[in-house]
Amino acid sequence: YLVMQTDSGVTMTVAMLCACVPQAVLSLFGGAWADRWNKKALIVLPDALIAAVTVALSVSIARGAAGLTLFFVALAIRSAGAGVQTPAVQSFIPQITPEEKLLRVNSINGTIQSVNMIAAPAIAAVLINIMPLWAILYVDVTTAVVGIAFVALIRVARGGESGAAPAVSVFADSFGTGKVPDDELAEIVKKEFDLRPYAIIRALGLRRPVYAATAAYGHFGREEFPWENTDRAESLVKYLPKA
Repeated sequence: YLVMQTDSGVTMTVAMLCACVPQAVLSLFGGAWADRWNKKALIVLPDALIAAVTVALSVSIARGAAGLTLFFVALAIRSAGAGVQTPAVQSFIPQITPEEKLLRVNSINGTIQSVNMIAAPAIAAVLINIMPLWAILYVDVTTAVVGIAFVALIRVARGGESGAAPAVSVFADSFGTGKVPDDELAEIVKKEFDLRPYAIIRALGLRRPVYAATAAYGHFGREEFPWENTDRAESLVKYLPKA
């Protein structure tokens, strides 16, 4: 559409930059955000924002008020949304897929993405010759709404909903002093504590520059360090056997 309207190489260059650069930049942080925050929200919210921007662009085109700047802004927002959404989707799939079926699901997803990259531009090229652009954009909005609905219907385990990935392995050994069997202790730790690297860093404040003191006199038994806190005791007492 932009080529037909402007016949300008500069316009296409700017459009390509707006469509690619925001996604490239935000993708650098998208994986970390998917690890920290609710993955469903990171999938749904960008789609909702893109749909809203697309509706605004469509209305502007229909009224004859859409300038190049609006197109560039819309392309940049869509690109930014993809930069947040794509890593979240890649992280979300293993969370909702049984391990033994993960390879197959990833293969199917990859095939769908490849077909979409080939088919969507071809379909758009046909539609642009038989429909006004503002009407074609509503097709895009409809697919976004359908996608949001599907994601909203996906049920996720409570730990997964918060973005907390299960620990790979937890081993507990109370050396015979525990009132709860060691295998149960391991399960309690997995249930009550978020053992993702970022969560551990946050809980213990490991980015604070105050740990030079650990170089002498040991790491434990010193109240100034957060790992000596007993603030989680109340949440663990409930697992003790009844007297």
